[in-house]
Amino acid sequence: MGLTQKEINRLSPAAQRKIRDAEKNRRESRTAPARKYHNTPCDYQMPDGSVKHFDSVKECRRFAELMLLLKAGEISELECQKEYVLIPAQKKPDGKTERACKYVADFVYKDITGETVVEDVKGYRDPKSAGYAKFVIKRKLMLSLYGIAVQEI
Repeated sequence: MGLTQKEINRLSPAAQRKIRDAEKNRRESRTAPARKYHNTPCDYQMPDGSVKHFDSVKECRRFAELMLLLKAGEISELECQKEYVLIPAQKKPDGKTERACKYVADFVYKDITGETVVEDVKGYRDPKSAGYAKFVIKRKLMLSLYGIAVQEI
């Protein structure tokens, strides 16, 4: 139960100072929660002045490389965070809807031969981890459904 400002004003100056210091420490001690894969977010300045946000430095660097390839004419139709539906939404017998299963590719582009390339930037590849296992299943579904072999970078 917190004190109201009126109640704080009735306290001695020393007590008021302690309350202010405690509140200041509480606010300063709040930090962003640790990221799941300990990655560091990164921003990329686009030629038009806009800023593109990436979840990791590695992903941002790969985008910079792809932008150079795009300018050189080695690739075309570069897209970021393209969504593929692997299993569509379905109705259960009880009438509730089961959400669709989707894969979001980090980068999709066409190479010089016109073939679609799908890339996923991975900084963490532990076959025993649940996150990587889920990616492997989605990678296999991408090959089965769309005929696209997802490249890990």
